[in-house]
Amino acid sequence: MSQPAPFYAVLVGATDYSIYDRASGLAAGSSDLRGPLSDVREWGALVRRLGSDRSDVRVLATVRDPDGRDRGRHTRPPTRANILAACGWLRERLVGEPEARGLLVFACHGAVDAEGQPVLCPTDMLPDGRGGVSGTLRFVDRERGLPPGGRNINLTAILDTCHAAGRGASAST
Repeated sequence: MSQPAPFYAVLVGATDYSIYDRASGLAAGSSDLRGPLSDVREWGALVRRLGSDRSDVRVLATVRDPDGRDRGRHTRPPTRANILAACGWLRERLVGEPEARGLLVFACHGAVDAEGQPVLCPTDMLPDGRGGVSGTLRFVDRERGLPPGGRNINLTAILDTCHAAGRGASAST
């Protein structure tokens, strides 16, 4: 009996935008999202039901106790650098194992860059001083390996973002 194809996942749930709020002079929590943490939990449960081992999944989410302490033992914050590193990890696995399958989920804020392209907003994005944001990620950015694919890669990507607030604002990558 043959083994099932390996299944890898990167789950990004950006809820805490306090860095952006502080830099923008906004009240703490003004830009935070509530849903992405639930999304990551649900996708994580599905990935486990599909047979993935915890070591085959990278979770980027900020998980806090009611007292504000970070309790993300198996997670990293969804910063720009951590997202790029996780996508690199996923790409290495998918390229290295021809039968491997991958899942990439982004639940976060979105924006539109100066060229009208949708971008993803990591938790460490900053205002750019011109009414937009900097430190965002274009979902399709071959120089940075996004999405983490290549020739004959089996990758499903789900973007649970809202780019409506980005109309008229610009983001620089």
